[in-house]
Amino acid sequence: MPSYLFNGVHCFNLIFEVFCLFVCFLFTNFCSNSTVLRTRTACHSCSISMLIPCPQGYKITPGTISKDCKYEESLLTAYSTLYLIVVFLQTAACCSGFYGRECSPCPGGYNSPCSGHGQCFDGLSGNGTCVCDPNFRGSRCQYCFSFDKHGPNCDKTCPCIHGQCDNRPESDGRCKPNSCAKGFTGLFCERQTAPCGINAQFCHAHADCDFSQGNVRCVCKPGYDGDGITCVESDPCAPPLRGGCSAKCIKTGVGTRTCQCLSGWREDGDDCQPINNCDSPERGGCHPNASCIYVGPGQVKLPLQIITTMCLKSE
Repeated sequence: MPSYLFNGVHCFNLIFEVFCLFVCFLFTNFCSNSTVLRTRTACHSCSISMLIPCPQGYKITPGTISKDCKYEESLLTAYSTLYLIVVFLQTAACCSGFYGRECSPCPGGYNSPCSGHGQCFDGLSGNGTCVCDPNFRGSRCQYCFSFDKHGPNCDKTCPCIHGQCDNRPESDGRCKPNSCAKGFTGLFCERQTAPCGINAQFCHAHADCDFSQGNVRCVCKPGYDGDGITCVESDPCAPPLRGGCSAKCIKTGVGTRTCQCLSGWREDGDDCQPINNCDSPERGGCHPNASCIYVGPGQVKLPLQIITTMCLKSE
């Protein structure tokens, strides 16, 4: 219910101000969502009464009386008194780009949530899920939706010919390491190779020969790095590509690897997708009469169930 301010002739609405602040603290993922509430009581003449009522829900505290209100009547100026109430309300919140009760960074990092190609469900009630923009996919929106596209907007066709395209937005469209089909080599798997035959004496045992440029050139076989004269086994999980895996990359052999997802995530090609246990037949272990709330990959929230019994007096 609104209050009013009286100046002897007219009544004015009570001054009621709310200022919302969103303060991020350095070196922390938490922010305080602050509200400053300022309220003034109705204005009363000092000559009439010094018993000024506080607004409902407040009480008089030292230092709250001020004389900043006055009115004029019949050319006589009189000062009056009011109470100024200032209330500071503060609630916890996550900074932008962080989610969940622990305010964990969104996939892709808080500086670039969802790799800058989607929207992160952030905030204390968020679960960190990325909703990717068109043309993008992945748990971090880190891949182009089409397997043969690349570029910042995922609208460029990969020039990778006889291999698997590195279809990340930051890629130049070259083939993924060690993905060339048998008999091909090069960044774009564009050069054909063949056993060296009589030229084998010049090349390494783990090399083939490239005859495509008019002369013989030694080229290391897939799974090996070097100049063809010297070839050493490569690490398919080496950074920065890490085998194209979005979680854990495990080497399984020469030039081969497998991607292993972390707990709470499932494999989807080279990517890992969050598991929503509420969608499983077991519903995350929740009771049939309980609500299952998804709070993060492989995690559910089981609401507290309160069972009450009413006992009626027997006749």
